[in-house]
Amino acid sequence: MKRTSTSFAPHFLSLLLLLSATTTLACYCFHPTVEEDFRDSDLVFSGKVTRIELIRDERQIKWGEIEIGTLEIEFEVDQTWKGTSGSKATVITEIEESACGYTFDIAESYAVFASSREVDIDEDSIALEFYYTGYCSSNQKIHNSPQARALLNQLEDLKSEDQEESKDENDNRSDDNIKSDDPA
Repeated sequence: MKRTSTSFAPHFLSLLLLLSATTTLACYCFHPTVEEDFRDSDLVFSGKVTRIELIRDERQIKWGEIEIGTLEIEFEVDQTWKGTSGSKATVITEIEESACGYTFDIAESYAVFASSREVDIDEDSIALEFYYTGYCSSNQKIHNSPQARALLNQLEDLKSEDQEESKDENDNRSDDNIKSDDPA
């Protein structure tokens, strides 16, 4: 009598592949112009990366229930065009570009566009604020090139325009206050 043997190898391999499958993330974004990103960002600065650290706290980025590896990037700030920043700035981003993270390198300098975010850390409505940036922002490595110099010059122009618009808005508010105080 001849014995037939059923091979479990193909079934085992299929099961193993199915069980080891992970959710694949893909970053799709519309890259804004520098002007649009400047307008929409809360903090725009240039600086040198001094520290990159994996974080595992309330700031960890999630897509639905999927936790994304999140990095905290610290910069030594050279120049700030928008927002307030001292000599140091910290932003967070996803660990991979496929999850819309931006890749920063230690000791390299960048122009960074970041938005303020807030996350509740407990039931008492205590919120943690931080700056976020990612692949879909206009971040750019700063090196000695015509493109980098053009970006820095463009940021100076945008800062001047932003300050002029703010001054005009303040002047209009002052005029409105004077009119409302006028008993005429």
